[in-house]
Amino acid sequence: MLWVKAIKIGKNLMQEIQPSLTGEDIVCAENPAQASGIVVFGASGDLTHRKLLVSLTELFSHGLLGERFYLLGAGRKKLSDEQFRNGAKEAIKNSLGDISAKQLQLFTNKLYYITGNYNDPSLY
Repeated sequence: MLWVKAIKIGKNLMQEIQPSLTGEDIVCAENPAQASGIVVFGASGDLTHRKLLVSLTELFSHGLLGERFYLLGAGRKKLSDEQFRNGAKEAIKNSLGDISAKQLQLFTNKLYYITGNYNDPSLY
C-alpha cells in the first residue's frame, strides 16, 4: 500500500510517493511443507554432513519441515540407519553448537539410510 504526499518544489507542486509500511511492519510468512521426502545420493559424504543436513536442521528447528518429513540417504558406504544418524548428529553439533538435544533427536529420527551400488537398478 502506498500513500501520496504533495510537496512543493519551487513553484511546482509535486507528488512524493512513499510506502505506507515501515521495515518493522514487513512480515515474511513461511508455511511448513506438507508431507515430504528427500532422497540424497552420496549421503555419507562430507558435503551432505557439513551443509545439507545442517541447513535442513535449521529449517526443521523453525518449523518449516512438516511433521511427516523424512530424508532417505543413499550411498555406497555400508551404514545402518543408526550409524548415519550418529554421523549426522555429530556434524550438526559441530556446525550449530547450540541446538538442543531434544531438537537434534527429533530431527535425526527422521533420517534413514540405504547402501547400494548406483549402477544397480535394484537400488532405485
